[in-house]
Amino acid sequence: MGLFKSIIHKITGRTKARYDAAQTTSRNAEHWKWADNFNADQSNSPAVRERLRNRARYEVANNPWLSGLIFQVASDLIGVMPRLQINTIDEQYSSRIERDFREWAEAVNLGELLRVAYITKMRDGEAFIQLTTCKSLDNAIKLYPMLIDAERVKAPQDDIDTDDDQQADGVYYDRYGRPVAYSISKTHPSVNANGDCIKVRAEYIIHLYRQERPEQHRGIPEITSALPSIAILRSYTKAMLEKMENSASVAGVLKPTSLDLEPDELENAPFTEFSLPSRSWVTLPLGYDMQQFQHQNPTDSQQAFALQTKIECARCLLGTRNIVTGDSTSYTYASARVDAQNYDRSQRVERGKIEHDCLNRLFSAWWTEYAPAMPEPEHSWYFNGRPPIDPSKDANCEKRLLANGTLTLADACAQQGKDWQQVTRQRFAEAAYIRKLEKEFGISLSEIDSFTEGEAKAQRQEEPEEEQTEKQENE
Repeated sequence: MGLFKSIIHKITGRTKARYDAAQTTSRNAEHWKWADNFNADQSNSPAVRERLRNRARYEVANNPWLSGLIFQVASDLIGVMPRLQINTIDEQYSSRIERDFREWAEAVNLGELLRVAYITKMRDGEAFIQLTTCKSLDNAIKLYPMLIDAERVKAPQDDIDTDDDQQADGVYYDRYGRPVAYSISKTHPSVNANGDCIKVRAEYIIHLYRQERPEQHRGIPEITSALPSIAILRSYTKAMLEKMENSASVAGVLKPTSLDLEPDELENAPFTEFSLPSRSWVTLPLGYDMQQFQHQNPTDSQQAFALQTKIECARCLLGTRNIVTGDSTSYTYASARVDAQNYDRSQRVERGKIEHDCLNRLFSAWWTEYAPAMPEPEHSWYFNGRPPIDPSKDANCEKRLLANGTLTLADACAQQGKDWQQVTRQRFAEAAYIRKLEKEFGISLSEIDSFTEGEAKAQRQEEPEEEQTEKQENE
């Protein structure tokens, strides 16, 4: 019986399943015809990645909305530059290390390098940073991270036709799937397609890409799923523009008033163009009536279609609606805050990946040259914080959390991208300076504040009631 079912299955080619999505019918066969069971590296073959990469670059270069979105996401993610925090009790020791690392980071322009790397990751699908040595670098540490194009990481010419399951287009890995080496072309393929390749150990290469499948070793553009919709949006916009141009190219038509007239009896031959003087009354040719075209602007449906398409396209980059449009006028405080929280959560996940895949490895390489005989200290990273939407409410909430012990000063400062030790030291420095001025002038700061408040209160009492009401409304 089992053999009979197997023969029937081979003859009919149909799959028995209880899931509707597993059924193949004449109606859905066209939709699912490109579905396959390739592994990740087969799906992301060199030819596929090259085509997707070229199309993604083209769209970003010619679409101001998409270009701005990618730049904004990268700027929000990286900020000016991540800051190193050494977690030790010895403040002088940690401050010296942080200062030296910051000077090196500024020398290599680390903030710009990370922003370009993440723009490349979203647009090209992957970014490669090679750790090299630059003798001419204006710093005692000569470590130099250098971005290289994804096209330069490729299999050597003699390995292209070999069946090597431990190599994925220039990425060599062990049986656990961990990269052990990268094959990098000395020149860009556009300059020399058959250029020599060198093998670089994985410890000198930082490979950034979004892994979406097991056993995936190369990345594709993160905007891949949005490319068809972006192309449709561009075509739709172009069609609407052509429609408006065509309707505006002809101002109106003359139509005969009588069907009994022969073409030879008309004073003007059909499709004859003529212009009318501006702001004047004219006499129409015998047998004609005039009809002017009504030029209509694009409808609301076109705007709604463009907005919805942009929102769908931006989801692959985890962007929210106000991030996509750059406009929050339709938002309430609550909805803007919820969207900001969703966006920030995704940013925190990406920052965690940046710390693990990039920053920690950069610091380890820097520390090996900075103090090779000493163990690497415990450290953390701080990024630029998001400005509060409602400073008063956020300050009150933070004050309560600090009071009941569920929030530490270090965590509160980290959310704003600040160093809690520097903040604490600055507070003590300001308090000491205030005490110095109080002794110098013989008056306390609290007395100045109370005097200022009294003056403001007396001034409000002297103001007319209408001016007070207007000032309160403005505040």
